[in-house]
Amino acid sequence: MVPLLFAWEYLLRGFLLFGLRERFKEASIIIQMAPFVLLYIGKPEVEILMCIPMGLWFRYIAYKGKSFWPAFITHVFIVFILKYFVNF
Repeated sequence: MVPLLFAWEYLLRGFLLFGLRERFKEASIIIQMAPFVLLYIGKPEVEILMCIPMGLWFRYIAYKGKSFWPAFITHVFIVFILKYFVNF
């Protein structure tokens, strides 16, 4: 689970966001959202809908902090909390 989340965060928030940053500035946050949301297709609707505002927030944090690590750590924490409460 964690290696998958790491790859997801590294490729989409790290590589893609920062690769687009120089050319598109803050718009890279929105541009990078499209493939991220597409990866959520097939998951519950509430998860798809929540990935938009939460994803924007995580992207903003990554963009301003110039690192995908805070978003990765938070994403792992959220996944583990949700898994715990869903399986509880």
